[in-house]
Amino acid sequence: MSQVPLGIPLMDLIPPLKVSGYPKLAQYLSRPSDTEHAGSTFNAFRECSTRNILYLEAEMLELIEQQNAFDKEDLTGDRENKRYARSWRLLVRSREARHKQRVKLIKKIRRVLKEYHEALILEQSIIRLQKPPLEVVEGLKIWSEGGNRTDGLGAPQLAGTGRARLDNPGDLVLLGTAPSSDWISRFVRRHLKFLFVNREDGTLAEVSDRRMARTADILYHIIGTLMAGILFVGAIVNLHFVKSVGVKLGLVGVYTGMFTLTLGIMSNARRAELFGSTAACVYRVSVLLLSVE
Repeated sequence: MSQVPLGIPLMDLIPPLKVSGYPKLAQYLSRPSDTEHAGSTFNAFRECSTRNILYLEAEMLELIEQQNAFDKEDLTGDRENKRYARSWRLLVRSREARHKQRVKLIKKIRRVLKEYHEALILEQSIIRLQKPPLEVVEGLKIWSEGGNRTDGLGAPQLAGTGRARLDNPGDLVLLGTAPSSDWISRFVRRHLKFLFVNREDGTLAEVSDRRMARTADILYHIIGTLMAGILFVGAIVNLHFVKSVGVKLGLVGVYTGMFTLTLGIMSNARRAELFGSTAACVYRVSVLLLSVE
């Protein structure tokens, strides 16, 4: 049984209650939890972001057109005007209206170009963010609408346009690392999640992502070790009893293909990693073939 440390009032250890709405929603999403994806799902507003970039791009094109017009005037102007095109000091100190407009345009281009480049970099960062698991989105939606109450008296946490924050799952992003997508991890999350419930909140259950990930890793190592052993022991036995060289070469191809297929199904290995592992498998099976000979 857990005990409260001496000198600390019990009420100080209990999170203060928050009024329903954004205060309570923020408290729920930011609570300490073993669930990595509970409070890390937000809208990316990709359409608005893209439109903002398009507007900045259009503004830059307008400014560049104005700058080209100034350049054309300088090109056809007299020698005195060309001096201002060669010296920044003369240009910024000039009191002529045309030169002041040129300096004003340069500073505006500098500001808009910086904003445009920052928007591109931020958009690239947003695009790289992963999508949240569907079950997390559904759980957050149920809780936000008050559907976790077993007495049927739950009310939505947000009103107005805030209630639509989860209505477009395709625009949601995950601030953090998405769970592994290999088939063992998917199997554990879909069919064994009831074994990893930390606590229940009405009709919702909070599942430990870390414990599921550790369990998936353990299963991966066990199954991987067994499959590797079966493949190599099977190769040794078959190559020992088969006498035909042609059949042996065929068995080398079969076991190599089975190894590559198993590796591709059980892991998220990239093409280069699959190629390297396949080459190593061919080498080992070839060594076995020569040793049997």
